[in-house]
Amino acid sequence: MVAASILGGGVIFVVGSGQEDNNLDEDWGPRVWKSDDSGVTWDDLTDNVWDADGLPSNFNSGNSDVSFNYVACALDDSDFVAVALVDDSSGDTDYSDDIQAVVISDDGGDNFAWTGDIVDTSEGDVSELTRAFDMKISDEKNGKRNIALGGTGLVDGFYPYGRVFRYETGGLTGGRWVDASNSDIYGGWDNINDTAPDIDSYAVTKVQFAKSWLADNTVLVVSHTGNTTVSGGTYLQS
Repeated sequence: MVAASILGGGVIFVVGSGQEDNNLDEDWGPRVWKSDDSGVTWDDLTDNVWDADGLPSNFNSGNSDVSFNYVACALDDSDFVAVALVDDSSGDTDYSDDIQAVVISDDGGDNFAWTGDIVDTSEGDVSELTRAFDMKISDEKNGKRNIALGGTGLVDGFYPYGRVFRYETGGLTGGRWVDASNSDIYGGWDNINDTAPDIDSYAVTKVQFAKSWLADNTVLVVSHTGNTTVSGGTYLQS
């Protein structure tokens, strides 16, 4: 797959698969590229991702089960970029045993740091995001910004559940992932249609910080349920 983050001023980040230095003799593998001139020229940032500070050893260029599944950059600062990596070594088609990771950079991709395990145990349950389907970065507020991941994962080993995880950081250190889909803490999730029954999400495929995020912390997501008789199986939450 190919995922791109495009900003004004000609800055573009792209993740996908390719060969180093366009050498056809090289093996295919995950790559991340950056352009500062609207795609006229490109810099390969892949090695910088592999060298991310703290990144677990299973995420390496020799592991053919690792791919880069998303890239995102802050709309108010093109130097702040995040790359999502996933290890699908288990081969399970339901994503339940995947290992998802995110690395971030605040210098345009020259240096990256791992954001830690995408697991939340703060409420006694073990909630984890095993596969991300979308990723966004908020604008900065009071020296901090948030990263949102929408995807699917496990709660106490049971699967599948749609999850929204959020990471707050003032730079490259000090943050941690929290399960923002935990209704015991974040009770504001709304299915938009007040007459609709409660719906269990199986996957979150789109996540977006609302334009009002800095004022009211609103996040919009597109969620899906295995029960296609309810709202067509797809619904909007905020």
